[in-house]
Amino acid sequence: MRIGAAAAKGLCYALDIPLIAVSTLQALARQVAAMTASAKDMLFCPMLDARRMEVYSAVYTHNGQEIVAPTPLLLDSDTLAEQLAYHRLLCFGNGAAKFQPLVTNNSNASFLTGIEPSAVSVGN
Repeated sequence: MRIGAAAAKGLCYALDIPLIAVSTLQALARQVAAMTASAKDMLFCPMLDARRMEVYSAVYTHNGQEIVAPTPLLLDSDTLAEQLAYHRLLCFGNGAAKFQPLVTNNSNASFLTGIEPSAVSVGN
C-alpha cells in the first residue's frame, strides 16, 4: 500500500493534479452509517485489527464528523469509556470482535459483523 500510495503521489505531483486521500476508517464509518436505521442516534467506531489486543480505530458521527481521531488503541474494559457512558456506539470491522467481550455489560455497545471496506462508500 505504501509503495502504491507513494507512486500515486509522485505521479500527481509530476503531472500537477490533485490527489485525494480517503481514510479507511472514515470510509468504513460512512458505509455503515448509510445502511443503519436511526444512524443519527449513535456513534460509529470502525476497528481494524492491529494484532494482540490492539486496533486502529476512530469514532465518527452519522455524517462523518470525527469525534475521536484515528489512533491505535490498546483494548481493555476502559477503552472508549467516555463515549460509551453517554452514547450508543456501534463497533465494526475486523478488530471489533476483540473488543466485544470487554464491554458485554454495557448496553450502549453494539457490534456488527461482516463489514469490509468498500470503494463504493468512498464515492457516495
